[in-house]
Amino acid sequence: MKHAVSISIGSSKRNKAVEVNLLGETVRIERIGTDGDMEAAALKYQELDGKVDAFGVGGADLGAIVEGKFYPFHSVQKLIRYIKKTPVVDGGGLKNTLENKAPGFLDRTIGDYINQRGRKVMITVGVDRWGLSKSFAEAGYETVFCDLMFALDIPIPVRSMKGLRTLASILIPIVTRFPFEWLYPTGEKQNEHRPKYNKWYEWATVIAGDCLYIKRHMPFNMQGKVVVANTTTPEDVEFFRKCGVKYLITTTPVLEGRSFGTNMMEAALVALSGRGRPLTFEELVIVIGLSPKSGLTCKKPLHYVSNQGRMLANITAGVNKSLELNPKCEYVLVVSADIPTLKGEMVDWLVKTCMKTKDDLYYGVCPREVMESRFPDSNRTYTKLKDMEVCGADINITHVRMVTEHLDTWEQLIGNRKSPLRQAAVIGLDTLFQLATGQFTLQGLVERASQRIGIKGRAIVWDKAEPCMDVDKPHQLELLREDLARQQRAKRKPAPLRKPRKKSGAKKAAKPKAKRK
Repeated sequence: MKHAVSISIGSSKRNKAVEVNLLGETVRIERIGTDGDMEAAALKYQELDGKVDAFGVGGADLGAIVEGKFYPFHSVQKLIRYIKKTPVVDGGGLKNTLENKAPGFLDRTIGDYINQRGRKVMITVGVDRWGLSKSFAEAGYETVFCDLMFALDIPIPVRSMKGLRTLASILIPIVTRFPFEWLYPTGEKQNEHRPKYNKWYEWATVIAGDCLYIKRHMPFNMQGKVVVANTTTPEDVEFFRKCGVKYLITTTPVLEGRSFGTNMMEAALVALSGRGRPLTFEELVIVIGLSPKSGLTCKKPLHYVSNQGRMLANITAGVNKSLELNPKCEYVLVVSADIPTLKGEMVDWLVKTCMKTKDDLYYGVCPREVMESRFPDSNRTYTKLKDMEVCGADINITHVRMVTEHLDTWEQLIGNRKSPLRQAAVIGLDTLFQLATGQFTLQGLVERASQRIGIKGRAIVWDKAEPCMDVDKPHQLELLREDLARQQRAKRKPAPLRKPRKKSGAKKAAKPKAKRK
């Protein structure tokens, strides 16, 4: 069983341990509070290092991520100084990925209610939840960011993302050197309730941010308000109910009566992945054309983008989403949804192979003999070259700048993807002639196309057929259904039993040797 532990400098009264099933695997997630004692927390990390699968940092942040840049909280970094083996996260990954779905969820579920009362959101500390802040602003909400009020007790609101960026650029390099307890309640201070800043609580329809921050200064009259938070206990829920909160939305799931912090849930995902390190933004999965209602599951965080109507537009939307989540992203893996026999180790091989160089586009091909050996009845379309016949792969890697350059050419190439000769004509009539007469080798064709388009391309020759076996026709659907069913039957088939060896009986009596006369 995987085991993820969040060690918090918060109150031990909020401790909890549960076992949950995530993607078919049981994970034990546990919170241990040290009542504000940072040294006790550091020693607890040291005690459990190498004995659990992942750590979460609770009640504090290792740093703040603003516009993709990480600013470390120096006083918090010493918490993890004894950790040598177990991966550790503070929830920043989920804050900048999962939480930005909250405004869309509100619109889908209680959008009419919010629109009637006004699209106004108060965010307790916007810099701490950059993804949440940005997503509310982009969803058309009037915003008030209370960073100065809640963190520094300065009663000045910030009213826009531009203002929040300016504030972050000025203050983040300074406040990250403050003792963390100056900025956030730790230990028993987490249980204090001092109503304050009522004006902004009354103004907002939605109050979003850290649960402890929201409760700390919340007025007793919250009639009709919508609260977006996490790390809620049953006592928190009851307090919100008594104060008149209409809707409580948690950005992490409720497990046995409470929602855990983003650090705990991110630690659970790290433990589940089995990689022995924190997950990166690049390991997130963006699904285009489906919604969360599809029931799709993945060990990596999923993000959904609506269907844009055309393949290139979908790819562009996916790349733009990747850059939104991680502005430092350089490459994306583009995968079609109709290659059901693709396996994880094939994806790993492709990424490892491609990232040995720094090309603009990596396009996969499968030799005809490889395809027909694995799927003899596939009836794929092949391009005949001087040195081989190939079909195209449905999983490729591209540099993110490719979605902003040569768009007309990509549109034509993608539109003619079922006809190699028409694609060649897009490159040039001489290219069409040479391809039609079998004059190109694979490398020669790559060099010609790269030169004409103005990119640096590389062909990836697969020795596996699965990445290139898509479902375009009814007979291919039936072919792959049977193939997958055959694989499932093979998994369920019990291993043959060995026949027991016959026990050897008594030793045969030795034949008497003939006596010499």
